[in-house]
Amino acid sequence: MDQKEKRLIKVFSIILSLVFAISSIAKFSGVELLHLPFKEMSLSTWYGYFIAVLEMLMAMGIMKKNTSSISAVGMNVIFAGMSFYFYNYQTPLYLIPTGILALMAITVAYLTHDDCITAQGLPKTQ
Repeated sequence: MDQKEKRLIKVFSIILSLVFAISSIAKFSGVELLHLPFKEMSLSTWYGYFIAVLEMLMAMGIMKKNTSSISAVGMNVIFAGMSFYFYNYQTPLYLIPTGILALMAITVAYLTHDDCITAQGLPKTQ
């Protein structure tokens, strides 16, 4: 992996981590705007807090070398849920920033997949 790719991974990881950490903290703080989508989709209140826990774990995980790939994949699962909500309940224009963030997460997942801890054991060191 060259220097440009490492820099790209670092920048994308920081941006994604900040987005997820801020969203998680806002959900834990009880910001009504972030709990509204769960109510509109007839989901329980605890589901919003469950997503907030997952977001915080992924925000921390994407910053670690061994867990960044799996955290980025998890972020894309959250982005899929967000895309469903925006497409069905809001204006589809909100899909643009969600898509950009999803592409960033896909890039991080792809470029760091060799460093991820797997069932076969620890990643190979170079």
